[in-house]
Amino acid sequence: MEIEKNRIIFDDIKSFLNKHFRDDYDESKEYEDCFHIGVYSKEKEESIIWFEFDIGRSELIVGYGISHIHYGEQYGHEISEGLNHLLDFFTAKMKRTDFYKGKVNFKSVYQIQKKNESYKNLGTSSMLFLYPFWKKTTKKVTEDSELIKDEKIENELEQLRERIKNVC
Repeated sequence: MEIEKNRIIFDDIKSFLNKHFRDDYDESKEYEDCFHIGVYSKEKEESIIWFEFDIGRSELIVGYGISHIHYGEQYGHEISEGLNHLLDFFTAKMKRTDFYKGKVNFKSVYQIQKKNESYKNLGTSSMLFLYPFWKKTTKKVTEDSELIKDEKIENELEQLRERIKNVC
Protein backbone atom coordinates (compact mmCIF):
# COMPACT_ATOMS: atom_id res chain seq x y z
CA MET A 1 0.00 0.00 0.00
CA GLU A 2 2.84 2.40 0.85
CA ILE A 3 4.40 1.93 -2.59
CA GLU A 4 1.07 2.71 -4.27
CA LYS A 5 0.70 5.93 -2.25
CA ASN A 6 4.27 6.95 -3.12
CA ARG A 7 3.60 6.28 -6.82
CA ILE A 8 0.39 8.39 -6.76
CA ILE A 9 2.14 11.36 -5.16
CA PHE A 10 5.19 11.06 -7.42
CA ASP A 11 2.90 11.07 -10.48
CA ASP A 12 1.10 14.16 -9.12
CA ILE A 13 4.40 15.99 -8.61
CA LYS A 14 5.54 15.01 -12.12
CA SER A 15 2.26 16.32 -13.58
CA PHE A 16 2.80 19.62 -11.74
CA LEU A 17 6.39 19.86 -13.03
CA ASN A 18 5.32 19.01 -16.59
CA LYS A 19 2.67 21.72 -16.47
CA HIS A 20 4.76 24.54 -14.98
CA PHE A 21 8.44 23.59 -15.43
CA ARG A 22 8.36 21.55 -18.65
CA ASP A 23 11.72 22.88 -19.90
CA ASP A 24 13.21 23.61 -16.49
CA TYR A 25 13.71 20.20 -14.90
CA ASP A 26 15.73 17.07 -15.58
CA GLU A 27 14.75 13.59 -14.58
CA SER A 28 16.93 10.52 -14.44
CA LYS A 29 16.03 7.02 -13.42
CA GLU A 30 18.62 5.85 -10.94
CA TYR A 31 17.32 2.28 -10.85
CA GLU A 32 13.92 0.60 -10.78
CA ASP A 33 11.39 2.87 -9.05
CA CYS A 34 14.03 5.42 -8.01
CA PHE A 35 14.02 8.81 -9.72
CA HIS A 36 16.25 11.88 -9.39
CA ILE A 37 14.79 15.23 -10.46
CA GLY A 38 16.54 18.62 -10.54
CA VAL A 39 14.44 21.76 -10.99
CA TYR A 40 16.03 24.86 -12.49
CA SER A 41 15.28 28.52 -12.19
CA LYS A 42 14.04 30.20 -15.37
CA GLU A 43 16.64 32.96 -14.81
CA LYS A 44 19.63 30.67 -14.18
CA GLU A 45 20.78 27.41 -15.68
CA GLU A 46 21.97 25.84 -12.47
CA SER A 47 19.83 23.50 -10.41
CA ILE A 48 18.02 25.24 -7.61
CA ILE A 49 16.33 22.30 -5.93
CA TRP A 50 16.44 18.56 -6.37
CA PHE A 51 14.89 15.44 -4.98
CA GLU A 52 15.41 11.73 -5.24
CA PHE A 53 12.38 9.55 -4.64
CA ASP A 54 12.93 5.83 -4.14
CA ILE A 55 9.32 4.74 -4.40
CA GLY A 56 9.96 1.05 -3.71
CA ARG A 57 11.98 1.68 -0.54
CA SER A 58 9.81 4.60 0.65
CA GLU A 59 12.77 6.98 0.82
CA LEU A 60 12.85 10.62 -0.24
CA ILE A 61 15.85 12.93 -0.31
CA VAL A 62 15.18 16.66 -0.74
CA GLY A 63 18.03 19.07 -1.42
CA TYR A 64 19.23 22.52 -2.33
CA GLY A 65 22.80 22.54 -3.58
CA ILE A 66 24.79 20.02 -1.57
CA SER A 67 22.55 20.39 1.48
CA HIS A 68 19.89 17.68 1.71
CA ILE A 69 17.61 15.83 4.14
CA HIS A 70 16.58 12.17 4.07
CA TYR A 71 12.95 11.25 4.72
CA GLY A 72 11.44 7.85 5.38
CA GLU A 73 10.63 5.60 8.30
CA GLN A 74 14.27 4.49 8.54
CA TYR A 75 15.30 8.15 9.14
CA GLY A 76 12.58 9.04 11.63
CA HIS A 77 10.95 11.52 9.24
CA GLU A 78 7.70 10.91 7.39
CA ILE A 79 7.71 11.01 3.57
CA SER A 80 4.82 13.51 3.74
CA GLU A 81 7.02 15.88 5.78
CA GLY A 82 9.69 15.69 3.07
CA LEU A 83 7.17 16.25 0.28
CA ASN A 84 5.90 19.38 2.04
CA HIS A 85 9.49 20.53 2.52
CA LEU A 86 10.05 20.05 -1.22
CA LEU A 87 6.96 22.13 -2.02
CA ASP A 88 8.23 24.88 0.32
CA PHE A 89 11.28 25.19 -1.93
CA PHE A 90 9.08 26.31 -4.84
CA THR A 91 7.72 29.38 -3.03
CA ALA A 92 10.70 30.37 -0.87
CA LYS A 93 13.78 32.44 -1.50
CA MET A 94 17.02 30.49 -1.20
CA LYS A 95 20.48 31.73 -0.31
CA ARG A 96 23.92 30.16 -0.48
CA THR A 97 26.90 31.81 1.18
CA ASP A 98 30.28 30.52 0.00
CA PHE A 99 33.36 31.20 2.14
CA TYR A 100 36.79 31.32 0.51
CA LYS A 101 40.38 31.25 1.67
CA GLY A 102 42.20 32.63 -1.33
CA LYS A 103 40.44 31.00 -4.29
CA VAL A 104 39.45 27.84 -2.38
CA ASN A 105 35.80 27.47 -1.34
CA PHE A 106 36.12 25.86 2.09
CA LYS A 107 32.56 26.26 3.39
CA SER A 108 29.03 26.83 2.05
CA VAL A 109 25.94 27.69 4.07
CA TYR A 110 22.49 26.99 2.58
CA GLN A 111 19.41 28.89 3.79
CA ILE A 112 15.68 29.19 3.03
CA GLN A 113 13.36 32.15 3.58
CA LYS A 114 9.63 31.57 3.55
CA LYS A 115 7.31 34.54 3.07
CA ASN A 116 7.72 37.22 5.77
CA GLU A 117 10.25 35.18 7.74
CA SER A 118 13.97 35.43 8.33
CA TYR A 119 16.35 32.99 6.66
CA LYS A 120 16.63 29.55 8.28
CA ASN A 121 19.67 27.33 7.96
CA LEU A 122 19.22 24.26 5.74
CA GLY A 123 22.74 22.97 6.20
CA THR A 124 26.44 23.60 5.86
CA SER A 125 29.11 21.86 3.88
CA SER A 126 32.75 22.40 4.72
CA MET A 127 36.25 21.16 4.10
CA LEU A 128 38.30 20.31 7.19
CA PHE A 129 41.77 20.46 5.70
CA LEU A 130 43.57 21.11 2.43
CA TYR A 131 42.79 24.78 2.09
CA PRO A 132 45.05 27.78 2.71
CA PHE A 133 43.76 28.58 6.21
CA TRP A 134 46.26 31.43 6.62
CA LYS A 135 44.70 33.50 3.82
CA LYS A 136 42.02 36.14 4.33
CA THR A 137 38.43 34.84 4.38
CA THR A 138 36.09 36.29 1.79
CA LYS A 139 32.51 35.36 1.09
CA LYS A 140 30.17 35.34 -1.87
CA VAL A 141 26.39 35.35 -1.40
CA THR A 142 24.12 33.91 -4.08
CA GLU A 143 20.40 34.51 -3.72
CA ASP A 144 17.76 32.66 -5.68
CA SER A 145 14.25 34.07 -5.92
CA GLU A 146 11.14 31.96 -5.61
CA LEU A 147 10.54 29.54 -8.47
CA ILE A 148 6.81 30.26 -8.27
CA LYS A 149 5.50 33.81 -7.94
CA ASP A 150 2.11 33.42 -9.64
CA GLU A 151 -0.81 33.18 -7.20
CA LYS A 152 -2.74 30.71 -9.38
CA ILE A 153 0.23 28.34 -9.48
CA GLU A 154 0.68 28.75 -5.71
CA ASN A 155 -2.95 27.68 -5.32
CA GLU A 156 -2.23 24.56 -7.38
CA LEU A 157 0.72 23.89 -5.08
CA GLU A 158 -1.60 24.14 -2.07
CA GLN A 159 -3.97 21.65 -3.74
CA LEU A 160 -0.99 19.32 -4.20
CA ARG A 161 -0.17 19.77 -0.49
CA GLU A 162 -3.75 18.83 0.38
CA ARG A 163 -3.49 15.75 -1.86
CA ILE A 164 -0.30 14.70 -0.05
CA LYS A 165 -2.10 15.13 3.28
CA ASN A 166 -5.02 12.96 2.09
CA VAL A 167 -2.96 10.22 0.38
CA CYS A 168 -0.07 9.90 2.82
